[in-house]
Formats: sequence, structure tokens, C-alpha cells
Amino acid sequence: MISKDLTDLQSKLAAGRYDEPELDSVIGALGKVVADNRLAPRDRDILTDDLSCLRDYRDHHENWR
Repeated sequence: MISKDLTDLQSKLAAGRYDEPELDSVIGALGKVVADNRLAPRDRDILTDDLSCLRDYRDHHENWR
């Protein structure tokens, strides 16, 4: 399910539409995946970095583009 959510969010952002509730949903879902502890350390680090980037975008989206 998270891959569909990410795809939908990416499509909206590529079209210039900011959808904060959907972004929050993706951040929450990705946070659960990272916290699950079944990932290899390298994969967890990559997703943690992605999560940080999404949070940064949410906090500063008006300055992007």
C-alpha cells in the first residue's frame, strides 16, 4: 500500500499540487516501516534519510521549486 501512496503523492507533487494530509499519511506509514526493525541496517538508514527529507519538505515546501 505504501508504494501506491508514494506514487500518488509523487504525481501530485510533480504536478505542483501540495497535499499535506497525504504527505502526512506517507510520512506516518514510512515511519512505521522504519520502526518495524525487520530491515537491514543499510535499508533502514536509507529510509530514515528519505523520511527526514519528506519532513523537511513538509516544513519548508513553500521555499521549494
